[in-house]
Amino acid sequence: MARTKTKQQSFFRANRKALLLLVLVVIVGLAIYVKNGHTSTSSSVGKDQSGSGYVNLNPPTAQDKAANNALKDQLGQDQSPAAAVQNGKKVVTPVITSASADNVSAYVPGVFEDGGTCTMKATLGSQTITKTSTGFENASYTSCPPIDPQLSSGNWVVTVSYSSNTAQGESQTSPVKVN
Repeated sequence: MARTKTKQQSFFRANRKALLLLVLVVIVGLAIYVKNGHTSTSSSVGKDQSGSGYVNLNPPTAQDKAANNALKDQLGQDQSPAAAVQNGKKVVTPVITSASADNVSAYVPGVFEDGGTCTMKATLGSQTITKTSTGFENASYTSCPPIDPQLSSGNWVVTVSYSSNTAQGESQTSPVKVN
């Protein structure tokens, strides 16, 4: 047995370089095969539009920044076909989010500013209650702080209007039943 081990050891010693060379050739060949896109599943992950796999990690150029700013400006504009203007102000429609005997909340989409006036008007027959609050910038719209109308019993109709230097408008009516 000692002699068999010696023959095997000498065989592997003599052929070690050949085996290593063969393994190296197989690995390099496989790497070239995969690099050239000869895989069983193709994926575009990690590749740019040309498919080369190159990703530009350089800082943006002045041209990139200008294109990005132009896109931001376009997205920031009103997406409606033609924003209505009345008396030189953009026409908006406040949205009443909740209305009850002691709380009327609303916001104004399409306007992002501080200082406009939110006016809540509650009507029951000939009786009218009017209260105001000052609008403020929220995430992407103007928010009207909650108003406490202190409504008595009855079936009230509530609206919220908004007016600023740049915009004006009125909400749809919202019924409020107070027992």
